[in-house]
Amino acid sequence: KYQKIFSFTAKQQQEFNFLLAKRKAYDYEPLAARNLLASLSPENQTTVIEIVLRKHLKKRQWQAFYNWLNLLPVAERLSDRWQYWQARYYQQSDESNSLYLPIYQKLALRRGYYGFLSADFLEEPYSLEDTPSIINKQTLVSLQQSKAINRIKELYLTNRIHTARNEWIHTTKKFTKDQFLTLAQLTNQWGWHRKSIEAMAAATSWDDLAIRFPVAHQSIINEQAAVTSLPSNLIFAIARQESAWEKDARSSAGAMGLMQILPGTAKETAKKAGIKYKKADLLTPEKNIIIGSRYISSLLKRFENNRITAIAAYNAGPSRVNRWLKETEENLPHDIWIEVIPFGETRKYVQNVLSYSVVYGHQTGNAVPLLTEFERKKPL
Repeated sequence: KYQKIFSFTAKQQQEFNFLLAKRKAYDYEPLAARNLLASLSPENQTTVIEIVLRKHLKKRQWQAFYNWLNLLPVAERLSDRWQYWQARYYQQSDESNSLYLPIYQKLALRRGYYGFLSADFLEEPYSLEDTPSIINKQTLVSLQQSKAINRIKELYLTNRIHTARNEWIHTTKKFTKDQFLTLAQLTNQWGWHRKSIEAMAAATSWDDLAIRFPVAHQSIINEQAAVTSLPSNLIFAIARQESAWEKDARSSAGAMGLMQILPGTAKETAKKAGIKYKKADLLTPEKNIIIGSRYISSLLKRFENNRITAIAAYNAGPSRVNRWLKETEENLPHDIWIEVIPFGETRKYVQNVLSYSVVYGHQTGNAVPLLTEFERKKPL
């Protein structure tokens, strides 16, 4: 109707078709969504297909799920995420184990959420893939003698962090992978863990867990774990996910500090716990961890000691999680419930915190499962 009235450009038509296809996918009208796929860019096609896949998962429509899975581009279909769900589909129809077992075995060799889920299914140990970095001695000496690197160090250690960040950006613009790898080791020694993590990412080096998942602020975290009866690895994991250990981190929503706590939430939590509090305290690591730990503890109590929903609530808010639970038409297995969390950010957040908890269990010599037996067996 409107095409006859207005002269839409090809770009406008494609944008509209994308919005319409997404709406049809969210409204669980897969046929209407599929009819629009051909008019979308490959990237937008993937977005729509993944929405429909999660809708089918939520309803446990396994054959329809598999039909849509085959519409994904090959690269996406071979990702850990969709390989795991392909294996889960095969479980519904393959009594011989010949189709899904090899997929789980392959995934279980990898560190990460889907690898850990697969290892749990196989009842095998997790693959942590922990390989310390090999540092070039000449590069190390060169950076240690660099005036720019020493300026960054002094600025950071004298708490002029904003200026240190600016100096970092200017200095590292043309750094090589080898230089970033070495710089990660140096900044880790200074205690600037956020930059160590960023440098490892810039070097595309993912397996030095001591650098990527530092056991920072261990004393206060262990103390608060004991006070709140929380597993310390959960506190470590949330701090790592929230701020990557940057003590002055601030979000666009106003969350502050290591554990990214909103001032209003902090005030309410501190009052309930009988802790003296002022807003600036959130930028002090010790106080931030104390308040953040109390808040996590309160969420665990609210959600019956289930970390899945408590972690989701830490990111998206308790009221949203309660609404998602009510909107679930039937009880879902833990892995499906996590996969169909409506907010992509929260979905990734829950998966990361759970898998980071496993990594921090390894880092602290206190091996823990991805999920407790209670969490695995409790439908959501």
